Amino acid sequence: MHDLSLEALGEFTKIHGGCASWRGKRLIATGPERAGKTTLMTRLLYEGFAVYCDDIVLLSRGIVLPYPRRFRLRPQSVALLPEIASIAARTPEVREHLALDPTEMGFEWQIDGGPVDVVFFLEPNHGSAAELVPCPKYSMAKMIMSESTLPAAGAGIWVRDICAMLDKASTYVLRCGQLDSAVAAVKQVLEPMHGISTSGEDE
Repeated sequence: MHDLSLEALGEFTKIHGGCASWRGKRLIATGPERAGKTTLMTRLLYEGFAVYCDDIVLLSRGIVLPYPRRFRLRPQSVALLPEIASIAARTPEVREHLALDPTEMGFEWQIDGGPVDVVFFLEPNHGSAAELVPCPKYSMAKMIMSESTLPAAGAGIWVRDICAMLDKASTYVLRCGQLDSAVAAVKQVLEPMHGISTSGEDE
Protein backbone atom coordinates (compact mmCIF):
# COMPACT_ATOMS: atom_id res chain seq x y z
CA MET A 1 0.00 0.00 0.00
CA HIS A 2 2.85 2.36 0.91
CA ASP A 3 4.67 1.75 -2.38
CA LEU A 4 1.48 2.12 -4.42
CA SER A 5 0.57 5.41 -2.79
CA LEU A 6 4.03 6.86 -3.45
CA GLU A 7 3.89 5.66 -7.04
CA ALA A 8 0.62 7.55 -7.47
CA LEU A 9 2.37 10.77 -6.38
CA GLY A 10 4.75 10.87 -9.31
CA GLU A 11 4.54 14.62 -9.78
CA PHE A 12 6.40 15.22 -6.50
CA THR A 13 10.08 15.19 -5.64
CA LYS A 14 10.40 12.89 -2.63
CA ILE A 15 12.91 13.78 0.08
CA HIS A 16 14.08 11.24 2.64
CA GLY A 17 13.53 13.30 5.77
CA GLY A 18 11.24 14.62 8.45
CA CYS A 19 9.18 17.81 8.61
CA ALA A 20 8.06 19.85 11.61
CA SER A 21 7.23 23.40 12.61
CA TRP A 22 7.69 25.49 15.72
CA ARG A 23 6.33 28.94 16.45
CA GLY A 24 5.34 29.49 12.84
CA LYS A 25 8.64 28.28 11.33
CA ARG A 26 8.80 25.11 9.25
CA LEU A 27 11.85 22.86 9.07
CA ILE A 28 12.99 19.84 7.13
CA ALA A 29 15.59 17.45 8.53
CA THR A 30 17.12 15.17 5.92
CA GLY A 31 20.25 13.03 5.89
CA PRO A 32 21.57 9.51 5.42
CA GLU A 33 20.26 6.39 7.08
CA ARG A 34 20.97 6.23 10.83
CA ALA A 35 21.73 9.94 11.04
CA GLY A 36 19.04 10.37 13.70
CA LYS A 37 16.07 11.80 11.79
CA THR A 38 13.32 9.74 13.42
CA THR A 39 14.89 10.02 16.87
CA LEU A 40 15.05 13.81 16.56
CA MET A 41 11.52 14.10 15.15
CA THR A 42 10.12 11.97 17.98
CA ARG A 43 11.87 14.08 20.60
CA LEU A 44 10.60 17.28 18.97
CA LEU A 45 7.04 16.06 19.52
CA TYR A 46 7.69 16.29 23.23
CA GLU A 47 9.28 19.74 22.85
CA GLY A 48 6.08 21.36 21.59
CA PHE A 49 6.80 21.07 17.86
CA ALA A 50 4.14 20.17 15.33
CA VAL A 51 5.77 17.12 13.74
CA TYR A 52 4.24 16.09 10.43
CA CYS A 53 6.40 13.15 9.38
CA ASP A 54 9.76 11.50 10.01
CA ASP A 55 10.71 9.78 6.75
CA ILE A 56 9.25 11.19 3.52
CA VAL A 57 8.54 14.76 2.48
CA LEU A 58 6.83 15.55 -0.83
CA LEU A 59 8.10 18.65 -2.64
CA SER A 60 6.72 20.64 -5.58
CA ARG A 61 7.64 24.20 -6.63
CA GLY A 62 9.18 24.97 -3.26
CA ILE A 63 6.14 23.85 -1.25
CA VAL A 64 6.47 20.77 0.94
CA LEU A 65 3.69 18.37 1.83
CA PRO A 66 4.34 15.87 4.63
CA TYR A 67 3.71 12.19 3.93
CA PRO A 68 2.53 10.78 7.27
CA ARG A 69 3.07 7.20 8.33
CA ARG A 70 4.06 5.48 11.56
CA PHE A 71 7.43 6.55 12.95
CA ARG A 72 9.91 3.69 12.76
CA LEU A 73 12.40 3.78 15.63
CA ARG A 74 15.38 1.48 15.89
CA PRO A 75 15.91 -0.29 19.23
CA GLN A 76 18.99 1.87 19.93
CA SER A 77 16.87 5.01 19.54
CA VAL A 78 14.17 3.77 21.91
CA ALA A 79 16.70 3.84 24.74
CA LEU A 80 17.39 7.54 24.03
CA LEU A 81 13.73 8.51 24.43
CA PRO A 82 12.51 7.89 27.97
CA GLU A 83 9.25 9.62 26.98
CA ILE A 84 8.20 6.48 25.07
CA ALA A 85 9.38 3.92 27.63
CA SER A 86 5.83 2.98 28.65
CA ILE A 87 4.81 2.43 25.02
CA ALA A 88 7.89 0.35 24.29
CA ALA A 89 7.22 -1.75 27.38
CA ARG A 90 3.81 -2.72 26.00
CA THR A 91 5.28 -3.77 22.67
CA PRO A 92 6.56 -7.27 21.94
CA GLU A 93 10.29 -7.65 21.40
CA VAL A 94 11.53 -5.02 18.96
CA ARG A 95 13.92 -6.53 16.44
CA GLU A 96 14.34 -4.05 13.61
CA HIS A 97 11.96 -1.18 14.35
CA LEU A 98 9.37 0.02 16.82
CA ALA A 99 6.48 1.45 14.78
CA LEU A 100 4.88 4.38 16.58
CA ASP A 101 1.68 6.22 15.81
CA PRO A 102 1.82 9.77 17.27
CA THR A 103 -1.69 9.27 18.64
CA GLU A 104 -0.27 6.52 20.89
CA MET A 105 1.99 9.20 22.36
CA GLY A 106 -0.86 11.63 22.92
CA PHE A 107 -0.42 13.74 19.77
CA GLU A 108 -2.64 14.32 16.76
CA TRP A 109 -1.56 13.69 13.20
CA GLN A 110 -0.98 16.98 11.40
CA ILE A 111 -0.74 17.29 7.63
CA ASP A 112 -0.01 20.84 6.63
CA GLY A 113 1.77 21.96 3.47
CA GLY A 114 3.79 25.13 3.06
CA PRO A 115 7.18 26.72 2.29
CA VAL A 116 10.29 25.80 4.25
CA ASP A 117 12.11 28.22 6.56
CA VAL A 118 15.07 26.05 7.59
CA VAL A 119 16.69 22.94 6.12
CA PHE A 120 18.94 20.76 8.27
CA PHE A 121 21.15 18.06 6.81
CA LEU A 122 21.83 15.61 9.61
CA GLU A 123 25.16 13.87 10.01
CA PRO A 124 25.65 11.26 12.74
CA ASN A 125 27.75 12.38 15.68
CA HIS A 126 26.64 9.73 18.16
CA GLY A 127 27.65 10.18 21.76
CA SER A 128 28.90 13.76 21.39
CA ALA A 129 27.22 17.14 21.69
CA ALA A 130 25.44 18.30 18.55
CA GLU A 131 27.27 20.73 16.28
CA LEU A 132 25.50 23.24 14.03
CA VAL A 133 27.33 24.53 10.94
CA PRO A 134 25.92 26.98 8.37
CA CYS A 135 25.88 25.39 4.91
CA PRO A 136 26.00 27.14 1.51
CA LYS A 137 22.84 26.56 -0.48
CA TYR A 138 24.68 25.07 -3.46
CA SER A 139 26.18 22.44 -1.14
CA MET A 140 22.81 21.80 0.48
CA ALA A 141 21.21 21.30 -2.94
CA LYS A 142 23.75 18.61 -3.76
CA MET A 143 23.22 16.88 -0.41
CA ILE A 144 19.43 16.94 -0.72
CA MET A 145 19.70 15.42 -4.19
CA SER A 146 21.61 12.53 -2.63
CA GLU A 147 18.63 11.93 -0.30
CA SER A 148 15.75 12.44 -2.72
CA THR A 149 13.99 10.85 -5.67
CA LEU A 150 13.24 12.87 -8.76
CA PRO A 151 9.65 13.25 -10.00
CA ALA A 152 8.28 11.49 -13.05
CA ALA A 153 8.74 14.67 -15.10
CA GLY A 154 12.52 14.32 -14.87
CA ALA A 155 15.68 15.97 -13.61
CA GLY A 156 14.79 19.50 -14.71
CA ILE A 157 11.72 19.57 -12.45
CA TRP A 158 13.74 17.92 -9.69
CA VAL A 159 16.31 20.73 -9.74
CA ARG A 160 13.56 23.36 -9.95
CA ASP A 161 11.76 21.95 -6.93
CA ILE A 162 14.86 21.80 -4.74
CA CYS A 163 16.16 25.23 -5.75
CA ALA A 164 12.74 26.79 -5.13
CA MET A 165 12.63 25.26 -1.66
CA LEU A 166 16.12 26.47 -0.77
CA ASP A 167 15.69 29.95 -2.23
CA LYS A 168 14.20 31.44 0.94
CA ALA A 169 15.37 28.87 3.48
CA SER A 170 18.29 28.96 5.87
CA THR A 171 20.51 25.91 5.51
CA TYR A 172 22.63 24.09 8.10
CA VAL A 173 24.49 20.88 8.67
CA LEU A 174 23.50 19.48 12.06
CA ARG A 175 25.97 16.94 13.38
CA CYS A 176 23.37 15.20 15.45
CA GLY A 177 24.79 13.89 18.70
CA GLN A 178 23.24 14.20 22.15
CA LEU A 179 19.52 14.89 21.83
CA ASP A 180 19.42 17.78 24.30
CA SER A 181 22.02 19.75 22.35
CA ALA A 182 20.44 18.84 19.02
CA VAL A 183 17.06 20.17 20.15
CA ALA A 184 18.72 23.31 21.52
CA ALA A 185 20.44 23.91 18.16
CA VAL A 186 17.18 23.51 16.23
CA LYS A 187 15.39 25.95 18.55
CA GLN A 188 18.18 28.49 18.25
CA VAL A 189 17.85 28.55 14.48
CA LEU A 190 14.06 28.83 14.57
CA GLU A 191 14.14 31.56 17.21
CA PRO A 192 16.94 33.88 16.04
CA MET A 193 16.52 36.40 18.85
CA HIS A 194 18.31 33.87 21.06
CA GLY A 195 21.29 33.84 18.72
CA ILE A 196 22.83 30.85 16.94
CA SER A 197 25.58 28.92 18.66
CA THR A 198 27.78 26.63 16.58
CA SER A 199 29.91 25.48 19.50
CA GLY A 200 27.93 22.28 20.04
CA GLU A 201 27.49 23.02 23.73
CA ASP A 202 24.21 22.27 25.50
CA GLU A 203 22.18 25.23 26.72
